[in-house]
Amino acid sequence: MRSTSRATRATLLCLFLVGVLSGTALAWDSVCNSGEMCNFSNGPFVSPIAASSSGDNNYSGDVFPGTQQTLNDSVSSIRNLKTNRDVVWYVDAGYRGALRCLDAGYQLGNLGSLNDKFSSHLIAANDTC
Repeated sequence: MRSTSRATRATLLCLFLVGVLSGTALAWDSVCNSGEMCNFSNGPFVSPIAASSSGDNNYSGDVFPGTQQTLNDSVSSIRNLKTNRDVVWYVDAGYRGALRCLDAGYQLGNLGSLNDKFSSHLIAANDTC
């Protein structure tokens, strides 16, 4: 058995992790619970709902749970039920473009000019907004 160098092992580990992590999809659920951020397709606060406790840097390919409706560019109202974290929504994937920030415990039923435009969200530190 041939020994591999530390650099080769590190490279292989990185490639494995990139493959594993890039295929990991965010787990969305259809109930807006404490500790989660929530996207509503119809506003204000009407189903379908996509809720998660994690950030998502790209809504492309995501759907509202229990539906075939795409999440990307389909959010009409938002809610932040995190207890001590702000949530920042962005109109472009990769946390780019215009944004809307909500403090922990806040909600917004009318997104105005940002209606049906969000493509990513970030769970931020408290007092980011």
